[in-house]
Amino acid sequence: MKIFNINCSIDNYKFSKFKKKTNLCLGFFDGVHLGHKLLIKKAKAENDNVAIVTFDNFKKKCLTTVEERLFFFKKMNINCVFIFDFKKIKDVPYDIFKKSFLDVINLNSIFIGNDFKFGKNRLGKANYLKKFFIIKTVSFLKKNNKKISSSEIKKIVKHGDIKTANQLLGYNFCIFGNVIKKNKKDLFVSAQKDKILPPSGDYKMSICSVKSSNKKNIIAKNLNLCFKFFKNSKNIIIILTLNDNFSLLKKINLKMQIIIELIDKNNNYSMTSYGF
Repeated sequence: MKIFNINCSIDNYKFSKFKKKTNLCLGFFDGVHLGHKLLIKKAKAENDNVAIVTFDNFKKKCLTTVEERLFFFKKMNINCVFIFDFKKIKDVPYDIFKKSFLDVINLNSIFIGNDFKFGKNRLGKANYLKKFFIIKTVSFLKKNNKKISSSEIKKIVKHGDIKTANQLLGYNFCIFGNVIKKNKKDLFVSAQKDKILPPSGDYKMSICSVKSSNKKNIIAKNLNLCFKFFKNSKNIIIILTLNDNFSLLKKINLKMQIIIELIDKNNNYSMTSYGF
């Protein structure tokens, strides 16, 4: 999977033309939830060559960090991902975005959600793109008559309803981090500060190591652990209290990159909120 980080002005970046006609999925794809997967699946059904646009340095906390999104894209066999720095792209007019990027890269079709808008102040709309490209609009996916959206899942995660969030995501809510410290009862993990997290409390969870860019290795699953966190100037520190799972410490080394997968809230314990 080719990854392009566009962290400069779009006018100064030299985009390359794809050798083969490519389907482009335009959006943010925060959470890579069931609705996003449906859109990507439709793009792949029409063309093996699929590229995705996503964003870094977003103004709000996200369900998934860029690293986590790339992990899921790799598992879905995406050919190419363009990561735009949101701070650099947010004031680019929609016609300049089209001229500098979309016109250059040799597109077959563009796949978007039916609420898609782009460009400065979100003034660019699907009708504008339809003048120049084949546009495939994918309708919202719904569950219990409610639209599956990243913003809705964020609210659910913040309230600690991990089981419902997982149903909408299509996978267990996960946190990528690096082990920075461990003692006889606690594991300390550093995670990116732009990540949405549930309230501190007791959860059922699994812990995996990152085997490769798109694979994981399960270290332990279905553990009942206490999860809490605090924020410092650079990142979030997650503390996992291991209870009686001391053997887990032997399997985890300092600096190891791990994935914490939250399965459900343990209702036998009271939830304690540690706000930022």
